[in-house]
Amino acid sequence: FISVLEKMKSQNVSIKDMIRCYAYDYAQLIQGFRHSFLQSGATVWKVTVCADMSGISFFSALKSLPYLLLLTKEIESHFPELAGHIYLLNSPGIVPKLWSKVKSKLDPVFVQKISIHTGVPTQELLQVMDINVIPKAWGGQNPIYITE
Repeated sequence: FISVLEKMKSQNVSIKDMIRCYAYDYAQLIQGFRHSFLQSGATVWKVTVCADMSGISFFSALKSLPYLLLLTKEIESHFPELAGHIYLLNSPGIVPKLWSKVKSKLDPVFVQKISIHTGVPTQELLQVMDINVIPKAWGGQNPIYITE
């Protein structure tokens, strides 16, 4: 995600346009939920996000922080019912330090949804999602691993 933010910033995409893109993605996600419900009858209410932080440098994380904060506030404002747990996996040591500085600026309910891990907590992930959804690289059975 941070690499996507950096790419968009380098192409002079405004924060407002980034938010519009993200809102469009979430609207598409809601459509996917509806389609899934019609096919299976199982209701999906929350989105669990797993972000692999491998290879994120201190400067990349620091430069992306204003965008991430703004995006988080937009999600809180416009899609609070969809925001499930967010797992930051394979986080470099700097991420927990940055998080400790940033979380005081966020809604405490949202802060409770964030988990930062230096590795991959496969057993914890299995409590909230099926093993067929978790990538093999993280101890699951899904052969697909999305890198960007």
